[in-house]
Amino acid sequence: MNEERAAALNDRLKRLQAARVNFDTTWEKIARVVLPTSSGFTATYAPGSNLNRDIYDSTAQLALPRFAAAIDTLITPQTSRWHMLTPKDRSLNQVPAVRTFLSKLNELLFAVRYAPRANFASRAYESYMSLGAFGNGVLYIHDARPGMRYVSVHLSEIWFDEDHNGVVDTAFWVHEYTQRQAVQKWGDLLPKHIRDDVAANPMKKVKFCKAVFPRAERDPRQRDIKNMPFASVVFCVADQSTIVEESGYRTFPFAVARYVTAPREVYARGPAQDALSDILTLQEMVKTSLRYGQLVTDPPWMAVDETSLDPFAVRPGAINYGYLSPDGQDRIKPLRPQGETGFTLELLDQRRQAINGAFLINLFQVLAQNNSDRKTATEVMQLVQEKGALLGPIGGRLRTEFLGSIIERELDILFHAGAISLDEVPDELRGDAGIDIEYDSPLTRAMKAEEGVGILRTIEFAGQLAQFDPEVLKKINRDRALERMADINGAPPDVLFDAAEMQQKRADENAGALAQQAVEAAPGIASAAKDFAQAEMLTAKAQSLNPGAP
Repeated sequence: MNEERAAALNDRLKRLQAARVNFDTTWEKIARVVLPTSSGFTATYAPGSNLNRDIYDSTAQLALPRFAAAIDTLITPQTSRWHMLTPKDRSLNQVPAVRTFLSKLNELLFAVRYAPRANFASRAYESYMSLGAFGNGVLYIHDARPGMRYVSVHLSEIWFDEDHNGVVDTAFWVHEYTQRQAVQKWGDLLPKHIRDDVAANPMKKVKFCKAVFPRAERDPRQRDIKNMPFASVVFCVADQSTIVEESGYRTFPFAVARYVTAPREVYARGPAQDALSDILTLQEMVKTSLRYGQLVTDPPWMAVDETSLDPFAVRPGAINYGYLSPDGQDRIKPLRPQGETGFTLELLDQRRQAINGAFLINLFQVLAQNNSDRKTATEVMQLVQEKGALLGPIGGRLRTEFLGSIIERELDILFHAGAISLDEVPDELRGDAGIDIEYDSPLTRAMKAEEGVGILRTIEFAGQLAQFDPEVLKKINRDRALERMADINGAPPDVLFDAAEMQQKRADENAGALAQQAVEAAPGIASAAKDFAQAEMLTAKAQSLNPGAP
């Protein structure tokens, strides 16, 4: 039975590999001129090989890490909480126990994710590099117990497939072990020829494939690894009849980032593939320009015949006899290339701008491209709005496919590891109630900038109308406007006083104002009291002198 399953999985792996041949060929071309260290889609290279032989211009090489850094900063910034957990029923946000639990759970996610041994930040950046170069990036979320580990999987090692909804749910990950490592890991489960050969060739490498796919037949009531929603089977690629490990996953362990997919294609195309013709053209143009410059500075020489003159020295200060005729004419001349270089330089610059545009470099610098050094708040907000609108589709796909899969996997690991006890879950979140993810990254705030522009324009227009009717300004709720602008700009929540704090603050201010008024009125009150006392005393004295007076 295991032999049949291993053979079937091997056959499926071969079919997945055959279906991706065209992509592998294109990705190898891209790797050679954009990311040489990721070469290896159609050939293998010995460690330490020189992989930069095809690069004459580094525009694309420099643009790729800038693209990855910008995506990392806009989507998953390390310095801020780029997502929050909220109940799907938004009315539950008013329940203190729900808010407290979800806030605690959100903080736990970030603490585990950015733990030193988890390596999320570096592995996510590698995935963004792969996204920019090849249009696809794969991150494996491993249950390390305790904690989690993140592994960026090289695209040449993994093949994946979609379900009927277009969601990636199948992955075949081929990785190499030395025979010594394989024996340490699987022992007697390995094929006999590997166990017999390990003593003689411990460093010989053997390929194994980890296949993860939805389990067709399982009993949901059983909690063992063979009844989990996703099956995990490790088999030897070279030996098509051997399964060395079988387990399962509760959630799909691979998060796949895809840039833009074409119809009827599983794999996406990225910025480097969009600009590949410009990148290759630029390499050839720079190569030609370098050859032209070499011919100008070190040209070939023309002579009458090979026997008329001896070889001459070209070192500085050298004297060559016989190379001038008696009448002073050159007896040997350089063969210099003809033509102007200005047009070539203009074409080179056009290609470089096109490559930077494909990697969104100009878009990421939109705030710095305004000719005015001083901008109004509305102008800045409009620039941010433009950037958010143009990057919105890319960020939306990354949030739903990539980050959503990561967070779902992380929550599953934390709950089943006991990091969050089920007793801590509020009653309001049990049953059919679920948890939603609200992203709060710089990109999402840029996408919300349109609302900020509307607020600022309304306030400016109200200020203009107030010149004719001051009552207009009373229609603006200043507290709400400030709160919305703080939220859009990503200000920390504790920057503004909440409603209860404002009520207490105003009560204290009113009490202080009354006390100040009392202090200011005290001299007048004291003087009046003194005058009143003196008047009473005079009245009493007058009555004592004239008892019959009224």
